Amino acid sequence: MLEVGGFAAWLGSGAQHLVEFWLMPEVRAQPARQVCTVAFLLFGLAYTAACLLPLGRRWKIGLLTVQTVLGLWLSWYSYGAFSAIFTVTSAAATFLLSQRGAAVWVIAQALGTTLIFLLRPDMSLEVALSAAAMYAAFELFTLFAARAMLEESLARSELTQVNTQLLQARETLAEHARTQERLQISRELHDSVGHHLTVLAVKLEVACHSGPETGAVHVREARAMVGEVLAEMRAVVTEMRNPDLRPLPDRLRSLTEHIASPRIHLTLPEHLDEAAGPVSHVLYRCVQEIITNTTRHAQAQNLWIRMQREGEHFDLEARDDGQGATELIPHSGLHVMRERVEGIGGALQVDCQPGSGFAVRVRIPMRSA
Repeated sequence: MLEVGGFAAWLGSGAQHLVEFWLMPEVRAQPARQVCTVAFLLFGLAYTAACLLPLGRRWKIGLLTVQTVLGLWLSWYSYGAFSAIFTVTSAAATFLLSQRGAAVWVIAQALGTTLIFLLRPDMSLEVALSAAAMYAAFELFTLFAARAMLEESLARSELTQVNTQLLQARETLAEHARTQERLQISRELHDSVGHHLTVLAVKLEVACHSGPETGAVHVREARAMVGEVLAEMRAVVTEMRNPDLRPLPDRLRSLTEHIASPRIHLTLPEHLDEAAGPVSHVLYRCVQEIITNTTRHAQAQNLWIRMQREGEHFDLEARDDGQGATELIPHSGLHVMRERVEGIGGALQVDCQPGSGFAVRVRIPMRSA
């Protein structure tokens, strides 16, 4: 919205000049008007490049410098309210520079505009100072408004990271609880069911080597013991926590519900529920780790996650429009994700380029290996 507002401010500052230049042939024939039009269009081109191209911070500051110089050039002409164009550069400086740097930039613009107004032959001293003060007030208002938006965006990003960390901690605690529960269940099975099965095996072995009457007694005792074993197993199983029985698409969408930035675009295929239990679990964990990494490190505005079925495989592709990196440094989360994927017969590929974001591709079979 701020970028769209910048385009509107740019067009509005030169609206009078553009209308006259378009409708009046005698105006188009004036060299000064032609130079003014070229400078105005170059400003718009530089602003568009800064907004739309995936450039680094240094390049964007360079384009901001070009815009400021062109704005000072346009302030010399009296064909429109060209100095209002500095509201665009004031907002851009807020997002590219530190708080002090943006303030210095805006003050320098205001002083430059004042000097140009004082040198213009069509302006008296009173008019020049009045116009300079008015445009400086607009620039300062833009600076403060953009700063408030930036602080709100940073606070929202921090809140998203905290929320993601809380969700991750909740999942870790739940996983730890399930692990402890499985350990307890294994001990129960070993101590109770294992004992009964050992006795059952002994009785059946005795029955095999006994006469008909004695063997029948041992068989009846073995049958009763089978019932006890089943009862023990049911008792142990009922103590287990109920797992998350929601469909995998619902679980994946729940990961994005409380994340405002980056904006997550999730595309899921039909019949995703056909994934086996281990495969479903790995897909869920991979998406969770990708969202966590993007939120923490990428400084991205968007994250695209696309899942599709290819034959007997599921393909997971994720990419963001963040800052990327010159060198990929694997961390524990990426190691765990690779281990999970390769543990069920899948493959993981990571691509990371500076200025081009971060991309992850996962391919796993529908049934775990």
